[in-house]
Amino acid sequence: MEETIAELRRQLEEERQAREEAQRREEEERQAREEAERLQGEAERRLEPNTLFRLLDRCHNSLSQAIRVETDATLTTQGDATDPVNRLYPKRVVPWLDFPQLQEKIWRKFDRTGAFTSRPLFPSDTQIDYILTNVQNRPIYSEASLRNFERDTVDNFVEKAIMALRDNEPLRHEFGIQGRVTFYDRVNPSETSLEKSLEQMNLQGTRTPQRVANTRHRRGRGMGRGVAQGQKRDSTTRRRNRRADQFYVHLMADER
Repeated sequence: MEETIAELRRQLEEERQAREEAQRREEEERQAREEAERLQGEAERRLEPNTLFRLLDRCHNSLSQAIRVETDATLTTQGDATDPVNRLYPKRVVPWLDFPQLQEKIWRKFDRTGAFTSRPLFPSDTQIDYILTNVQNRPIYSEASLRNFERDTVDNFVEKAIMALRDNEPLRHEFGIQGRVTFYDRVNPSETSLEKSLEQMNLQGTRTPQRVANTRHRRGRGMGRGVAQGQKRDSTTRRRNRRADQFYVHLMADER
């Protein structure tokens, strides 16, 4: 009799453990399904276009924070990067005191057409993450790389935002947009961009030597000095372009 009772107790304990194991496996499977659904939903969401506010948030908190500057001087360009020869540049920087008021006026215009800011019209998180990866992997080591950073993280998104405004009739009238808007850098057409951009850049820490006119020219020493001065002026004019000056272009409907 006692043996029969002991066997029944053993069987009951085995059944209890089996039920608990089955419940545990069922719970694990449920959690795995929920995690897979969550990851799938997150992946699909990251592929969806962003709203304006989400785009601004990613630009401010992700892209603008990702800039890295090369600290190894041997890996940076050695040209006169800060020499403003033949360039337009600010001589004085002052606080923009009324910026908050102007920005508030802009937000009020959006508030009058609230549906715009909730529409998914802008690059997705996946697209922004691709740009973010490129920015993180490419530290700023020259003026050209700084321009690329500005173009990829600011200019391209501004153009997309203005294009979206242009396609929205109420906002197009609100902001007075009558045509296509773009940005570009004015370059001297007589220069070949690659050659002239690299002319004064040297990764070995030495400056490119200037060509000196031959003062032993048979026409006389005076002529030699004149040629040397002329070549020096031409070299200065040619080697500096206006790539640092950015122009905002608003093309009207007739493409003017």
